[in-house]
Amino acid sequence: WMPVLYMSGYTEDIISSHHLFEANPVLEISPRYPGLEAATVLLHELGLPTMVAALLVILAARLVLVTVLCDAVEQLSESARAGGLAVAVYAVSPQFVWFNSQFSYQTLSIPLALATVSLLGRARHADNPLPLFGGATVCMLGVAVTHHVTSFLLTVFLLVWTLSERG
Repeated sequence: WMPVLYMSGYTEDIISSHHLFEANPVLEISPRYPGLEAATVLLHELGLPTMVAALLVILAARLVLVTVLCDAVEQLSESARAGGLAVAVYAVSPQFVWFNSQFSYQTLSIPLALATVSLLGRARHADNPLPLFGGATVCMLGVAVTHHVTSFLLTVFLLVWTLSERG
């Protein structure tokens, strides 16, 4: 496995300008959702080369993805076996092997969305759900600044989940 580290240039734009949301003629949508690039630039500003920072962000996102996928499915199904099976199926899919190893929006937004579901699932049974709701809120904000499609899908999922819980 080797992640695809093609960067649209927006990461370098942030590094050189020290500003988010600046126009990028190569990929015009990038400035609207700078979450992935902002995380990479943060690591770069701590002294890492840009490519190393990008690789670390992707690796961290993949580790979080596997963990929260298992936990989210376990919380929704109330079965640890289902959580493990979900990870096994997803780990051999082209989505995980190829698509989510790219330096692209979904690589960070999908783990954040699943972390939202996981934290909200845990909050349903917690004695003190406030910290879990706070964590879910931070994750949702992360999704919102990282990828528009994942934000939309997370919103739809949360609405369907809320309606199913009511009935």
